[in-house]
Order: sequence, then C-alpha cells, then structure tokens
Amino acid sequence: MCPILRVTSTGCLFFMVAISDLLYLLVSIFEFVEVGIVQRAIFLSVYDNVCRFRWFSRGMIRFCSAWTLVLIAIDRWIKVCFPFKANKWCTRRHAWIAVILLIPPGICLHGHMLSTQLFGRLFPGIPSAACGPIDPTTYYLYFFFVHWPLIQINFYVHCLASKLFRNEFLRCFKIIKQSNGTTITSSTAGLTANGVAFVTNAIPLVEIHHNRSRY
Repeated sequence: MCPILRVTSTGCLFFMVAISDLLYLLVSIFEFVEVGIVQRAIFLSVYDNVCRFRWFSRGMIRFCSAWTLVLIAIDRWIKVCFPFKANKWCTRRHAWIAVILLIPPGICLHGHMLSTQLFGRLFPGIPSAACGPIDPTTYYLYFFFVHWPLIQINFYVHCLASKLFRNEFLRCFKIIKQSNGTTITSSTAGLTANGVAFVTNAIPLVEIHHNRSRY
C-alpha cells in the first residue's frame, strides 16, 4: 500500500475491501475444485460442515465488503462537506472501529447458516443447490428460499434509503442548485457590467473619430 494511504482512514477502508475480496476468492476455491476440476462431490464425510462454513463465510464477507464501501463513501462525504472536522472524525482509529462494528450485525444476519439442525448439504456437486436446508419439511426451507432473499434486499435498501440519507441528499442537492444559480447570476452581472463599461468607453472614441473625419 502507498505510504500516504497507510496514514489515512480511506486507505484503511480500501485495505479492508481488498482483504475481504481476497478472502471471498479463497472461500470460492472449493467450488472451483469441485465443479471445475474434479466435477463431482468431494469431502462427503464432512460436507455438512463445509457447507455451513462456506455459506456463512461468503455471506459474512459480502456483507462486510458492501458496507465497507458505504463507509468509504461516508468518509469521502465528510472530507468534502466538513473539511475542518475531517481530521477529527476521519482517522485510522475510527475507520477500524467502524469496520469492527460491522461484524456483530453480519454474524446475527447470517448466523442461521451455522446451525447443525437447519443447514447442511442438499445436492452435493451442484453449485447452486449443493447446500441448503437439511429437513425439507420444516419452515426453514420456505424461509431460506423465499424470505431470506427478501430480507437481504430489504436490509440494504432500507438502510441506504433511510430518512437520514434522503434528507442529506436533498440538502446537498439544494446547496448545489443554489450555488449554480448564484454563479450564473454573478457571471451575468459581470458580463453586463463589462458590456456597459465597454460601450461607455467606446462612445467618446467614436465621437473623436467622427470629428476628425469632418475636418
């Protein structure tokens, strides 16, 4: 990492995104070996544990990676909108604390995949259906395939489209609109003043030239 980025909060957050992406690729190696190379189910004796570890890890890593990108956006927003407070708020310590605070909600959101009574192997060897609910007669099957995708979508949408973000977006939009209007008005006034000054200075010159032509 560049030495300049090492001492900034943005650099720490980008470093965490890189680590999470690398971990996701490492966890996905199992599917590459099983489906792309061996082309059959492997580690059947511990396949349930592998399923729980893979799905929980991938969900947790995706959660942390996505919200770290949100933290990067917030970090840049603070530095642009509050430049005098950025040195106090946007520090490496606060960046690490924010990333650590993402772990508990991620565990709570994806913790059901670690249950030995609910989650395990479903159809080994098939990438999209290798893991899932163990007992098809329980309500968890309906929850996993119907409610769980909606929960993930609504969680991100409701958090990102909350009232705080909407109000802040509208406030910034009004500021930008007002600043653009002020700039246009000032530019128009400046052009008008320059035009009047040019005409005022040009009139005597025209009169002098006209008088000289008469004589």
